[in-house]
Amino acid sequence: MKQFLLLFLFIFFSFISNGQVLYQQDFSNGKGDMIIIDNDNKKPADDVSAFPGAWNITDVLFENNPAAVNNSWYNPVGRADDWLITPIINGIDEQTVLTWNGFTVNPDYPSGYRVLVSPNGGDKIADFTDVMVIVAAENDFITARSVLLGKYAGKGIRIAFHDNSNDMVLLQIDDIVVSKLIDRDAKMQDVVSTNYALNGSDVTIFYQFENNGFENISSIELEFNDGLKSKIEKIESINIAFGESYEGTYTYKVENNEKNVVSVKVISVNNSTDLDDSNNLGSTNINGVTKFISKKLVAEEATGTWCIWCPRGAVFMEKMAKDFPDDFIGIAVHNGSTDPMVVPAYDQGLRQLPGFRGYPSVGVNRQFFIDPDQMPEYMTEITKREVAPIELNINQTKVGRKITIEGDIEFFTNVEDADYGVVVVIVEDGVKGTASGYNQANAYAGGNAGPMGGYENLKNPVPAAQMTYNEVGRAIPFGFNGKKDIIPASVKVGDVFLFSHEYTSPSNQKIDNLHSVIFVVDNKTGEIINGAKTKSFAVNVEDIKELDHVSIYPNPTSNGSFINLNLNSLADVSVNIQNNMGQTVASKEYGKLSGLQVLPVHTDNFIAGIYYVQILVNGKITTQKLIVE
Repeated sequence: MKQFLLLFLFIFFSFISNGQVLYQQDFSNGKGDMIIIDNDNKKPADDVSAFPGAWNITDVLFENNPAAVNNSWYNPVGRADDWLITPIINGIDEQTVLTWNGFTVNPDYPSGYRVLVSPNGGDKIADFTDVMVIVAAENDFITARSVLLGKYAGKGIRIAFHDNSNDMVLLQIDDIVVSKLIDRDAKMQDVVSTNYALNGSDVTIFYQFENNGFENISSIELEFNDGLKSKIEKIESINIAFGESYEGTYTYKVENNEKNVVSVKVISVNNSTDLDDSNNLGSTNINGVTKFISKKLVAEEATGTWCIWCPRGAVFMEKMAKDFPDDFIGIAVHNGSTDPMVVPAYDQGLRQLPGFRGYPSVGVNRQFFIDPDQMPEYMTEITKREVAPIELNINQTKVGRKITIEGDIEFFTNVEDADYGVVVVIVEDGVKGTASGYNQANAYAGGNAGPMGGYENLKNPVPAAQMTYNEVGRAIPFGFNGKKDIIPASVKVGDVFLFSHEYTSPSNQKIDNLHSVIFVVDNKTGEIINGAKTKSFAVNVEDIKELDHVSIYPNPTSNGSFINLNLNSLADVSVNIQNNMGQTVASKEYGKLSGLQVLPVHTDNFIAGIYYVQILVNGKITTQKLIVE
């Protein structure tokens, strides 16, 4: 089923030459002088009934940004045939260009269209004989497009945007401009790099500029500047025509623990002055860190029991948890009036993030959304290439149905004017229910949609009795954007900030199946800068009836320690030791023990830091903190 997606924040790409503007339409005053022809007369599907006829002028897709929006999702299904036509445009010469912005709502159902010209200025469909551009599938972000109109020099023409999509969703066209190009204009489109890098390391800066002028660019000079040092590089023997882009790299050495703002500026084009200096500058921020901390992938999965394609999300979330147990943090965020696992504040917060793309989809560190099947490739990119500025330690214990979550956040970079939120999520595995809301809609039933982790062998819907839901977000006590008073506005290398929270688990949750997730959100960018989770639940000593006492001595240690146990009855005992990243560094099964026991902990190969010693007694876990110096 198609999901209708409303976006209120967006990345906006556009350009207008600083030459003479011959025609401009941004739909701020409705359709204005545009001609609209509904040549298919089809009825919109119920979910898009707000878009009848052809080319509605509305700001519903982007708040306070009116645009022409056309629908091609009909009932019954059919092909669109809808025209958006300009008035006659005169004054065209060899340097005249048409630019516009295109956007499609749903990337799974991307609308396509044609841009045509009526060379004699006629306004009938038959008059549009020249096809200038064919966009087979528009992007799901606002995309600037352009075409030269020099072949119509001296003529009065009309331009048409023709939506001929077959059973797609919504197409948006906006900011139509016909203008005359200046001779030389290089526009810096993008400058990107990793956000954090180890102090003393070399970082690759990727940049991209576009030829926004009439002359082909054969050489360009760029200045790279971080406020302390500057370097000019000249790129020659290139041939970049109007509308084409050039991608290059620059190696930058990080030399401090501060935020380095590195700018890239166009100095000259073709050994002459760039005639529009308003678009010559781009920049990126690189923060130096004192310690390499690998970044976790925090995956917030948009899902729902009503969603027929969401089994794909469950399959790939399970695969990621199995293949990347130390670097993947998955949370299933449920949606829908019939889904009993919805946490409204979490559901609403996820849906309002920029780029949200419907169901199923996965938010990756709150930077972008992808399909669940894309997670493995992003896992590799994030954990192998991205450095995090913080390290999180987290532990949880329980008494009765009350869970205590506590830990610390250590910084390895300096930050000024910080705005960080600490987010706590209570997550439950093995969720089952008997009500109809626990039935899972299943598009893969019968195998017609291909294999999907066994769902092809199940019914549609899958009965509740056959469903078990994992990684279900159950509570978000600090709010979607997190608690802001834990980390101050000014942070120095080595600063450590403590956090704690008590959560009382309701009776419908299996407390032994709960674990906690903590992550830090940069509220200026919305990005999750790093996270951590408890891998298994820890209980207090008094909750283990077979255990009278446990302690570790010496602690801290530099040469090894001993676990002292007093068992009042025969019990199976094992020990698992994790570092502060949740990775297992040692484990041993001791079998059945009773009475006083002294178990050695060999720390010879441990690096200095905090470790968590998990003692399992008949399957129940108590955790002790061990400091190795």
